[in-house]
Amino acid sequence: MSRTDLDLGNDQARQCDWHYFAASSFDRIKTNFSPAEEDLLLYAVPGSPCRFMAAFRSRFPAKEVEVSVSSPFLAELFPVYNVVFPEEASLVPDRLGEEARIPLLPANTAGAFLIQLSVPENFAPGSCEISLELSAACHKKMTCKLSLEILPRAGKTKKSSSVIFWPHWEVFAKRFSLTLWSDDFFEKAAPYLEAMRDLGMTGIMASIVHDPFHYPLPEAFYEYNHYPAMIRWIREDDGSWHFDYTVYDRYVQWNMDHGISGEIECHSLLPCKNQAPELAWYDSAGQFHTQKTAFDAPEYRRIWQIFLRDFMDHNRQKGWEKLITICPYDEPTNPESFISAARLIREYASPARVTAAVGTEKAVSVIEHIDIATLHLDSGYSPENETLLRQNGVELRWYNCCFPDWGNTLFNCTLAEAYRMAFITEAGGYTGFLRWSIFDWPESVMTDPAFNWPTGDAFWLYPGKEKPVYSLRAIAWLEGRTDLQLLLDKALQDPALEKDIQNFIRRLGRRGKLSPNETIPLWKKEIACLLKR
Repeated sequence: MSRTDLDLGNDQARQCDWHYFAASSFDRIKTNFSPAEEDLLLYAVPGSPCRFMAAFRSRFPAKEVEVSVSSPFLAELFPVYNVVFPEEASLVPDRLGEEARIPLLPANTAGAFLIQLSVPENFAPGSCEISLELSAACHKKMTCKLSLEILPRAGKTKKSSSVIFWPHWEVFAKRFSLTLWSDDFFEKAAPYLEAMRDLGMTGIMASIVHDPFHYPLPEAFYEYNHYPAMIRWIREDDGSWHFDYTVYDRYVQWNMDHGISGEIECHSLLPCKNQAPELAWYDSAGQFHTQKTAFDAPEYRRIWQIFLRDFMDHNRQKGWEKLITICPYDEPTNPESFISAARLIREYASPARVTAAVGTEKAVSVIEHIDIATLHLDSGYSPENETLLRQNGVELRWYNCCFPDWGNTLFNCTLAEAYRMAFITEAGGYTGFLRWSIFDWPESVMTDPAFNWPTGDAFWLYPGKEKPVYSLRAIAWLEGRTDLQLLLDKALQDPALEKDIQNFIRRLGRRGKLSPNETIPLWKKEIACLLKR
């Protein structure tokens, strides 16, 4: 493009060329992306989504960037935005956009859209052509074509496993200036609950007591780990107790109305990290009180006996008693205090099961007093202890948190690590997965997502205008769940393939870090080969 052409006002001359545009496998497209030739293989089965990226690059700034899709299927497109990665002083692609276009792509950088195609249940197997068109206000249009192979569906079963997220509703309410548990709160929060359901959540986390976690944060940041009670504890002037379940009932029913009804996980008799417990209550005048106590104090035990009996009677009336699990306290460090609380649960809250997120060594130390051990697979992990727990009839699940950097969704993890988390559940023979937070947003999450924990640990969803904004990490988790289910369906339909499929699942689901050559695109090629056999 010459200066003379510009002066002549030639509209065509004023249009910039794109440096690169192509469909790409699902992955992070970084700003310094220099594309290599990719043998892209796209597949889908009827009734399951197909997700991939449209990647592009320009030497000049590009305004109002859009990608359109021509295909036989409903297509959803989401711009991918970079967010600050403080630990590495860099940017990482993570946040999906709410709008249909990218307002400005800086010069000499790559951009991307996530494309999701919905293949109908009754669509016939075979190959179909997909056409993509890239446009911008000051650039020439550019197109690319690709082939999508629709594979036959191998039956349709449903793998039964639990998924529990801990939503931090108080931070949510503050973010949107809502009164917690108000009608406006439940209306605004509904799309976020639906997103958690769509991410696979089957169980409800309920805080049955004031501040059940009480993580030792500085006072200025205390709100980021404070979970208000959903049950109001009331002590009358004569010393008698009663309990207001209004919020608890509405919250549990709200979850169930949205299809989340597998379990009610209740927290907790003791605060985490083995801090001294508090009794917290309202008096008859509505004044709030707290009193520090100890796990073996007679008053503490007496009041919890009263509450647990009443709590289970209430759930029995609602028909929920068989769904109740109760955590003595999160990540227990003191077997004595855990066992003391577990005995209260066993004696006064039958048939509730005792559960906790815990390392294998600590779980073995309380093996006779725990029904569900949700294991951390790195800290204090021992395969021998895991075997011992299984032999003693303890149900095993797993969880991740601020470490390790494998099998996790931290910013410093590849998307392959998020993708394979469902495979870790299956390969390990675990009955479920727990994530401590699905959103616990720092104040400036859009521009500075860092906080006390490694970036990415505290949220999978970003706050949106009307509904949540997904992260690529959450989409990678979904993509892994989808592909795992396809493989399990195939193994059930074709027993001759079961061994090969199980070997593949075990390889992806092993403990420990991946090698650099283990990527989602390579795995997907293997999956496509297995599904086509």
